[in-house]
Amino acid sequence: MGAQLDAGGGFDVYFDNVGGPILDAVLTRMNHYGRIAVCGLVSDYTSGGRTAPLEFDQVLMRRLRIEGFFSPDFMDQGERLTQRLRGWYEAGELIMPYDVTHGLENTLTAYAKLFTGDNVGKVIVEL
Repeated sequence: MGAQLDAGGGFDVYFDNVGGPILDAVLTRMNHYGRIAVCGLVSDYTSGGRTAPLEFDQVLMRRLRIEGFFSPDFMDQGERLTQRLRGWYEAGELIMPYDVTHGLENTLTAYAKLFTGDNVGKVIVEL
């Protein structure tokens, strides 16, 4: 892992869309009774298999709560959430970075970025 995690005492809440080694690093740094929302397992997408957390014992030792967070569960709220996000964006309170790949012939290159972490923000193919 490249970055050093130091929360000055630990994390109370963690939103995980990576899993694998990142989740393991966070599990050992969670505060007691912390909460983790899991919305993705990017590390599994390219690993060729499932990677269970090596530090799973920390769920028990730290009395953690882990819950799946799956966006289709909130589809009925799409219009209201879009209006809220638009307001933040127009007020300059929400920054949306884009990773732009040029040319239809590079679509697969852009798509691969979604699974390798080679992008920042949304991946767009500009025609």
